[in-house]
Amino acid sequence: SSFLRGPFTYMGNLESGRDEALYAFAQALAKAGKKEKVLVYSKDYEKAKKCLPSPNIEWTAPLPYDQLPEIEGKAGALISCEGFSQENIDKVRYSLSTKVGDCLRSGKVLLSLGPTGAGSVDYLKEKDAALFCTSLDAMDQFIEDIYAKTEEELLALVQRELQAGMEFDLKTNAEKVRDYLLGLVRKSGE
Repeated sequence: SSFLRGPFTYMGNLESGRDEALYAFAQALAKAGKKEKVLVYSKDYEKAKKCLPSPNIEWTAPLPYDQLPEIEGKAGALISCEGFSQENIDKVRYSLSTKVGDCLRSGKVLLSLGPTGAGSVDYLKEKDAALFCTSLDAMDQFIEDIYAKTEEELLALVQRELQAGMEFDLKTNAEKVRDYLLGLVRKSGE
């Protein structure tokens, strides 16, 4: 697919098990014989480079925010990522990063690596605005599923992402995001 030409790109911190999820994704790509690399831009890259070396993942220092559109433009797809352990889910249950909004507005296919129960994963699922891998055990199948998508399916996904990205705009829709997070809090109390 023309949507998947180029690297799979993640920009953000590697805390809370995100490094392990990205590593698992890169390993599954290699196992499936895919040539695309995983590019990771993070302040934590040195530690990950030492602990999780892989020939098909590049751990790199972060770039200034104003270079984000250039990086996104070169990406085959963008990655939103959360750690899969229960401890990590508990840490991010009510968080929703502004990077999710940046990814949604990019015009690129968005891959969501992370468990149901993580705030960003649940938000993206509600909007049907990504391709999802919600379990480390499902990573190999996830890779197959990504590459099985037709051009039309990926175009429809990107259109849903752009719509969700407009809704996500924190400057004009902060109340929607607040209401969404309050809804998550209410659901957790049920």
